[in-house]
Amino acid sequence: MRPLKLSMTAFLAYKEREEIDFTKLGNERIFVISGKTGAGKSTIFDAISFALFGTANLADRDSATLRSDFATASELTTVELTFKIHDKIYWIKRSPKQEVPKARGEGMRTIPHKAELYEIRRGEEKLLASSVQEVEQQLKEIIQLNVDQFRQILMIPQGEFRELLVSDSKKKEQILQRLAHTIYYKRVEERLIEKQKELEEKAGHAEAELAKILERVELNDTSKTLAENLAELEEKRKHLPKFI
Repeated sequence: MRPLKLSMTAFLAYKEREEIDFTKLGNERIFVISGKTGAGKSTIFDAISFALFGTANLADRDSATLRSDFATASELTTVELTFKIHDKIYWIKRSPKQEVPKARGEGMRTIPHKAELYEIRRGEEKLLASSVQEVEQQLKEIIQLNVDQFRQILMIPQGEFRELLVSDSKKKEQILQRLAHTIYYKRVEERLIEKQKELEEKAGHAEAELAKILERVELNDTSKTLAENLAELEEKRKHLPKFI
């Protein structure tokens, strides 16, 4: 997955709308996000994770607290992400559940979690999903990773690199298989192993049947020549089960 553009409004450290255009990096596949402590570096990762999975990159951060403490009543917390995967471009817009002042009177009103997913084709937007549940299902098929795998492989925030290093090797293997789409080759390998076992079993039965036939062949029978015995044996061999 390659991020193309990220927009954040009233999201965590960012009070107003902020945009990051990753296409300005050109074809660079590795880049560094640097800045002083509190500058909002982790917020960028949180925003990408939230856009894709509806949860922040940090496991201990509640999605209900993603709204900026400095946001005004007229600004709703939203995150928009345009990304490319498998030569297709997608755009997702998501807003968390949030409390905002009522337009009239005192008190607060609750705005529910919302999400929309589009595919961009020839500059036009095609709606793929318009509910949180539908978006989640679509992205699961598109990205082929869950949020935990995404955190461990694609986005490791400051101080959490150790989590990847100490992960169970079996879990790493499963994640990398999904990431590199080698799961299909794994299935082919498993099917070939099953086929090999089937053929070996058939070969064993065939060898046992051949042994029984050999026991019944009386080579010392003076009424038959050796050639006749071999011809009889060859004829019976033709009727053995074929396993290759």
